[in-house]
Amino acid sequence: WLAPEVMKNWKYNESSDVYSLGVIYWEILTRQKFFGDQAFLSAIEDLVLQGRRPPVPECPINGYVNIITDCWSDAAGITTIPSSYHLFPSSHSSHVQSSDKRPTAAEVETRLKAMLQESEATVS
Repeated sequence: WLAPEVMKNWKYNESSDVYSLGVIYWEILTRQKFFGDQAFLSAIEDLVLQGRRPPVPECPINGYVNIITDCWSDAAGITTIPSSYHLFPSSHSSHVQSSDKRPTAAEVETRLKAMLQESEATVS
């Protein structure tokens, strides 16, 4: 699954992969396809570029929903579309910064491990 900045052919980094992890975690939780009601990938792309995300149901694992929504943060350091984007597509890459709103992959891993430890402690 592609993050919005990848779809826009902007410069991307690890935070784009973190977005994809959020989609996969949502699919695991819901056991559904991401925007599965859409017949065409282009329709999904349009929804993602509009900042839309499918609803996230409640989850019995504390913090899991927050990981999904944090990974889906639409910011990725992008505040505005550079004015040169449409005129000079190859020059737009330098305008994109690292995400300060999505967690890093290491942060996601740490949070998932903590949730696992918490659930194991609850079961024991």
